[in-house]
Amino acid sequence: MSGSDSFSIDDHLERFKSGQSPLDAGAISDYIRANPSCHDRVAEFFRLIDVPESEYLQETLDELTENIYNLCKALVIEGPEEKKKDHETIRFMEEPQEADHYIHEGEEIVTDVQDYAGHDQVRGESMDNLRDTMKRSKSEFDLVLNLLQKGIDLNGRWSADCRNLKGILYLSEDRNEEAESCFREVIALRGVDLYLRTVQVHAMNNLSYICRMAGKLDEAITWATRSRVLAQETEMDTFSSRFSLMFFHLLRGREGDRDKAVQEIEAMVANPEHHREFLRCLALPSNREILDLLCSHGLNDQFSVPADG
Repeated sequence: MSGSDSFSIDDHLERFKSGQSPLDAGAISDYIRANPSCHDRVAEFFRLIDVPESEYLQETLDELTENIYNLCKALVIEGPEEKKKDHETIRFMEEPQEADHYIHEGEEIVTDVQDYAGHDQVRGESMDNLRDTMKRSKSEFDLVLNLLQKGIDLNGRWSADCRNLKGILYLSEDRNEEAESCFREVIALRGVDLYLRTVQVHAMNNLSYICRMAGKLDEAITWATRSRVLAQETEMDTFSSRFSLMFFHLLRGREGDRDKAVQEIEAMVANPEHHREFLRCLALPSNREILDLLCSHGLNDQFSVPADG
């Protein structure tokens, strides 16, 4: 195999194999891109030895799971008309670009993973199969759940978000037990990583709604409260958690619950952006029950909320 004046890949691989020097993953990746004909030789070398994953591969898989998550968000937003009502309450902190952007970007990242790994199977997933699933997901919406599972299995930085979104989609399809499992798995993840804790804020709030649907209002309030507290600790937006707490306290209706609901509303409307979101959420047909509760407690007049949404 030919090398360059500054880098001989054969010599580098042999020194690595004999333990004389560490593996320079970046230099190897750059060399393969400049000399595609050596790809099979390098791939065969790594197939024959047990090499721990490099930081470069982990970073690329992190990028791939982020792409999968964003693609699935875009697919939810652009999904078939019959799904629109089911997903009208799903809000994202960062709105995605169009799905086509992520499909194209994802194909390039998948190729990078294959080029570096030297084979198609990475963490039990076929990259060719993943590329095909991403392409078909635009026309076959049912593939979104499958795509999210691949993002979870790749165990990248954004896999927790993929799991949380999968739970949300299960919830919109009344597959509550599967949704609950997804949310509890996110909450159970250990670590002090700030990103993970922000995902857990959403998972806790989502779990609170499942508890409410099961008639477990005390538990629903507990999880929504934990969500709000963790959001405050991580300096996240608390709106969703407060909106949930308002709803659950009004629904439970014990002594003191109305006052607690009022406290959450006051915190929301004190922020102009949250105030607009508060009115938008109450106007959604899927939130009619919440608006009716507000009216029955006389809070629509107090906070200038139209009774008809």
